[in-house]
Amino acid sequence: MSVSDAWQFEAPGTVRVEDEYVDFSGAAPGQLTGCVAGRYGTSAVTHARGKTVKQVAVFADPDTGEGLPPDELFLRLLVTEGGLDPLAMSAVDRGAELSAAVNESALALPLSSLADLPETGVVRVDDELIRFAGRSGSGLAVRERGAFGTTAAAHDVGSRAMPLQFSDELGRWMAGTLYRRTVERSTELKNLVNELRAQCLLHVWQGEDSLIHAKCVAPPFYADPPVELDDEKSFIAGSTSWEPGGDLRVTRVVVQYAPVGADPGERPEDYGALLAVVDAEAESAAMFGRPSGREVFAGWIYREREAALLASRYLIRYRSGAGIFRFALELKDDGLKVGDYLRVTSDALVGPDGAARPGALFEALKKERRGDNRLEFTAIDTRLDRRYPLIAPASLTADYDGAGGEERERYGFVGGSSNRVGAAGDDGYYVY
Repeated sequence: MSVSDAWQFEAPGTVRVEDEYVDFSGAAPGQLTGCVAGRYGTSAVTHARGKTVKQVAVFADPDTGEGLPPDELFLRLLVTEGGLDPLAMSAVDRGAELSAAVNESALALPLSSLADLPETGVVRVDDELIRFAGRSGSGLAVRERGAFGTTAAAHDVGSRAMPLQFSDELGRWMAGTLYRRTVERSTELKNLVNELRAQCLLHVWQGEDSLIHAKCVAPPFYADPPVELDDEKSFIAGSTSWEPGGDLRVTRVVVQYAPVGADPGERPEDYGALLAVVDAEAESAAMFGRPSGREVFAGWIYREREAALLASRYLIRYRSGAGIFRFALELKDDGLKVGDYLRVTSDALVGPDGAARPGALFEALKKERRGDNRLEFTAIDTRLDRRYPLIAPASLTADYDGAGGEERERYGFVGGSSNRVGAAGDDGYYVY
């Protein structure tokens, strides 16, 4: 492609000419080289001399223009674009290991167990990241070896296959979601990360281990039970405080989505669709008696499915506000980390009606060391105290009373008219 001022283009990359996207691999005096026309779902067409050629960043499938899974987008932003070490992304050991050795070109990963692994995503095996898409017999079907700048290598039987935390979290709570974004103006990378993080309801932080961690705003996974904390056995005397956070209450959410062009801002005319969700119960006289709204301009969302997930889960999370609980622990409790879920019972913790809230579910947001024997924490009220199960496999035939304790914690059972389950009338389950 012949262009003026070829020096201004950073190779490899993508340019936009009228309504067509073109990938290129190099830039030489007066031209872009290695061009591939009609990318990201656009058509390859002829362009007249003098048409503007502008470099862009397109976060989408290069062939179809459809969105990408959010875990892959975060890895592209942080690793490919941001230059972070791909092995600095935290991985989660779900007990899967190679059941046979593989060479550096194998396109199936035979595993000892597929339990609790996401359907798609990225796993780490030794020092290699591997993208996968679905199952292949008793293993994973590989999409890419040596992903995100790592090197494809042979791996021995017994090597751990650990999903990256981005895939582990988003693959469970945001399975099947797709996001996309086109950037033409100069934009700070951290702003793109924060936009996507907010629209996926995901926390991202660097942990005490110097690794990059991620956690969805979602109920605790059954395999990661919350830490139990209370006044008698846990907190340093006089260290607890509670802020109800009612000013952050949200009872209706409007999501502006489906951007009509690149670099959407915070104007409704930048978007082609709108979705509104109202929590009528929360706004009723029996609860708060008035509406409290939030408008979200979702530049990464282009489908109704993702907009509905964002709106409904935002209401679940913030219908009663976002209370903050502060407390201190002794150094013996140093194992408690940012991102951990906590079951808190404290005299300092009460509901809007002044009643105690034993066993309320919190998430640790901040951890600070004070002196030689004091750890200070800030935790946020999740309001996810209900039972939120995974869908049970068809092989599970037991009813609630006949199921084991782990099955009751992990899977959901159909409740009665008042959502009670079993002969004892235990609390029922809810969809998240």
